Amino acid sequence: DEDFIAGLCVKSLGSLYRRGELSPVEVVEAQLSRCSRINPKLNAFISVLAESALLQARGARPALRGTAISVNRSLC
Repeated sequence: DEDFIAGLCVKSLGSLYRRGELSPVEVVEAQLSRCSRINPKLNAFISVLAESALLQARGARPALRGTAISVNRSLC
């Protein structure tokens, strides 16, 4: 479930990755799905680099690579 995955902390993600119960691709797909579902209401993201995120997740090897993040950059 995308909301469950979105609520996981980095420590939990690392444990799930190491045990093979979750992959970076699954996490990124869940985050992208959640983003497309809720961003129209929140308008939190101007740009979502979905293809880039998926390519990076597919190549992720170390335990915490592939952990999805967002960067908030406010310009005033």
